[in-house]
Amino acid sequence: MTTKLAVFLAAVLVLSAISLSGIPSTGVVSAANQTVSCSDSDGGIVPAIFGTVTRTSPHGTSSFPDNCYNVDTVREFYCRGNSAKSVLMWCGNFAPNGICQSGRCIPAPFCGDAVINQASEQCDGGDFGSQTCQGFNYTGGSLTCTPDCTISTASCTLCGNGVCESGETSTSCPNDCDVTQPSASISVNNGAPNTTTPNVTLYLTFSDSGSGVKDCRYANEDLLFTGWMGCTATQAWSLSSGDGTKTVYYEVRDNALNIRQVSDTIQLLPPCTDTDGGFVVTVQGTATDATISRTDVCISSTTLNEFYCIDDFVAGGFFNCAGGNTTVCSSGRCL
Repeated sequence: MTTKLAVFLAAVLVLSAISLSGIPSTGVVSAANQTVSCSDSDGGIVPAIFGTVTRTSPHGTSSFPDNCYNVDTVREFYCRGNSAKSVLMWCGNFAPNGICQSGRCIPAPFCGDAVINQASEQCDGGDFGSQTCQGFNYTGGSLTCTPDCTISTASCTLCGNGVCESGETSTSCPNDCDVTQPSASISVNNGAPNTTTPNVTLYLTFSDSGSGVKDCRYANEDLLFTGWMGCTATQAWSLSSGDGTKTVYYEVRDNALNIRQVSDTIQLLPPCTDTDGGFVVTVQGTATDATISRTDVCISSTTLNEFYCIDDFVAGGFFNCAGGNTTVCSSGRCL
């Protein structure tokens, strides 16, 4: 059986080299009266290029395109003089693991040929098909292809994971790459130097040109901050107990978690007091509030300027000592 097969294949090779002048053409036969010629579009026996032999004779024009004899063998047509010839050629001699495709020998697809051409390949070289990092739930970066033609996301980036990765900038991913603190300012009672009440108003500013302002918080001297909360232009606040200098701390945090801390101070004074107990004209007293202190004083022998408290402030008024139970003003009181 083996001997018969060898004889048969030998016959095929011999026949393939016989002039094709009598073989039906795949082209169109034109009118007669033409000179005899033969041309080959791929320049001869070039298995890696598809070509067509065109033979013209007085009997007409015939075309013989290269074609695949089987999966790894090409039937290559060429010219010998003015005759069209063909030969069977094994593609393995002309390309790595060569196969025949569309009348030419090409390398068999393999991982590393820079083209996705096998079902087992996710990628090949720089060929990722339509795949991107975004398709793997990342926000940026570039896919890489491993030596076994599988996709790696090691160079993909994820904006918002708290890490400023390669390829991310403060513009493209401010949440991860913003390292600048936000801007902030605080003024207690809009810059007043002192107060007689611990209940004050904080006047605030906040801004961030990078990732944007996230939230704010507040504290007194103990630095026991409130929880983070939305930022506002004003904030009601209670100073720590006791008279003296009071400090209020204010922190602004941006979306990249950078924090700016600022503070302001104010003097907490006791409320208005009057040592004579009020509008008491027969006792000299001193009234004191957050800004002034005034002592009862005679402005004439019969007229007293009496100082006293109205709410948290010192007030004053004139009193005529010459009427009623007193007659004169002396040493800041009526006698």
